[in-house]
Amino acid sequence: MKKKINIEGMTCGHCVGRVNKALSAIDGVSEVDVNLDEKMATITMEREVSDEQFKTEIEDTGYKVVEIESVSERIPRGFAAGNFNRYNNTFCRRER
Repeated sequence: MKKKINIEGMTCGHCVGRVNKALSAIDGVSEVDVNLDEKMATITMEREVSDEQFKTEIEDTGYKVVEIESVSERIPRGFAAGNFNRYNNTFCRRER
């Protein structure tokens, strides 16, 4: 499960570090990628975490949540689920 969060108020690498630390501390979060240029955090979760919990953690750190969206992890057409390479997050075409 993944979510993308648009965040206002981040202006430097220190801001990115604070947001990353806050989101990484949430139980159920397995990976966090905060992008300063896009003003976006992408979160990978082991289990469902509420949007409200993400919003509270970010806003308690001093930044504003603009939008939270779930990211679909659907398998592209023409690819088999068993052919997903988790090392580089790519799919291999299934053999016919």
